[in-house]
Amino acid sequence: MNSLLAIAVGVLTGIGASVVSSYFGPRWLDEHRAQKNKSRLEPRAELLRKLLDDPDYTSRNFRTLRTVTGMKDEECRDLLIEIGARGVVTVSGNEAWALISKKPLNTAADENVADEDIG
Repeated sequence: MNSLLAIAVGVLTGIGASVVSSYFGPRWLDEHRAQKNKSRLEPRAELLRKLLDDPDYTSRNFRTLRTVTGMKDEECRDLLIEIGARGVVTVSGNEAWALISKKPLNTAADENVADEDIG
C-alpha cells in the first residue's frame, strides 16, 4: 500500500510540475524577451524623437532616420508610429516622416512637402 501511495504522489507531483512549468515558463520567456526588446529600442526611440523634434526641419527623410538609428525598414517604421510620427511623401516621391504634433493629419501641406524641408 505504501508503494502505491508513493507512486500516486509521484505521478500527481509530476503532473502538477508539468502544468505549472508549461504555463509559467512561456510567460516568463515572453516577458523576458519583451523587456529585452524594450531596452534595446528605447535609445533608438529617443534618437528618433530628437531628430523629428528638431525645429529646423518639418520632417525627416526616412533613409536618414533608418541610417542614424541602424534599424531595418519595417522595424524603424513600427517604432516611428509608436512614438507618434506619421509618414509623408515629398514632391519628388521620397518617403519622409514627421511628428503628428508638428504636422497633424489632414493638412494641405502634405501635398507640398519639398525635399529641402527634410533632413
